[in-house]
Amino acid sequence: GSLEFEALATPGHTMGSTAFCLRNVSGGDAIFTGDCLFSGGCGAPFEGSMLDMEHCFASILQRCDPARTLLFPGHEYTTMLLETEVKQSQDSSTQLPPGRFLSLCGDYYSVAHRRKLHDKIPSVPCSLAAERQINPIFRSLRQRASTVLSEITAKQKQQPP
Repeated sequence: GSLEFEALATPGHTMGSTAFCLRNVSGGDAIFTGDCLFSGGCGAPFEGSMLDMEHCFASILQRCDPARTLLFPGHEYTTMLLETEVKQSQDSSTQLPPGRFLSLCGDYYSVAHRRKLHDKIPSVPCSLAAERQINPIFRSLRQRASTVLSEITAKQKQQPP
C-alpha cells in the first residue's frame, strides 16, 4: 500500500507554515499541524494575524473530516491552554452555556491528570471533532458563521417574494 499526504498551507503562525494530512490510515486521517493548531489553542501569529489563523482553521475543517481525523500538533501545550481557557471562561461564565463550561472543565481535568501521572501520558493525538468543541479559534469561527447566517436570513426576510 502507498501513503497519501496532502499539504495544507497554514500561514497563520508563520508565512511558510504548512500542515500535512495523511489520508486513509486505519479508516481515518491524521493531520500534523506543527505550530498552527494545538489541542486547546494555536501558535502565536508571528507573521500573520488572528484572522489569518482563523482562515487556517477553516481550511483545515474544509479539507479534513473532523469525525475521522486525529490531530497531531507540534507541541504538547494542552494542559496550559485548557487551564487558561477554563480561567477565562470562569470570568465570562454567564455568557456560556453551562454544558460548555462543564465540558471544558472535564477536558482540562482529564488532560491535567494524564500529564501528572508518573509516565506523563500525552494528551495527543486527539480527535479533530473534540478539538472543534474546546478550541477558542474554532469557537470564534462558529460565532462568525452564525453572524453571517443571521444577516443573510434577515436580508432575505426584508426582500419581497
